[in-house]
Amino acid sequence: PLPEECYSSGVDHDHQYEECGSMDIRKEDVYAQLKKLNIYKSMGPDDIHPKLLKSLADNPSFVKNLTLLYQKCAEECVIPMIWKTANVIALQKKGSKNQALNYRPVSLTCILCKVYEQFVKSHVLNFVPVLCVDTTA
Repeated sequence: PLPEECYSSGVDHDHQYEECGSMDIRKEDVYAQLKKLNIYKSMGPDDIHPKLLKSLADNPSFVKNLTLLYQKCAEECVIPMIWKTANVIALQKKGSKNQALNYRPVSLTCILCKVYEQFVKSHVLNFVPVLCVDTTA
């Protein structure tokens, strides 16, 4: 349904799927992400509360080992199975508590996974501009 030019990226199609390189996850960055955690958020299926993780950020041994875990996840392109699960709860939007339509589902995921996702997001966003093409020129 879209014009043909909408599908053209202007990128050399033989080389358009270049690898974006390995993620550089440093202890300082893990520490910073842990310190930014909101302690009022709920824990996920791993039962690890963000308040605990934030307090453990001051433990260099914990930060070092968590950094090693994140680096291993990035290197092997896998994450722990529990990070792929969520606790789904019903959160009331408005109106009567007796009406099912007044609720929405909320997925409570693992905080450690959310921290790791920040590293993945940052890495991908650093790579994306290389693939973007200015079609206004």
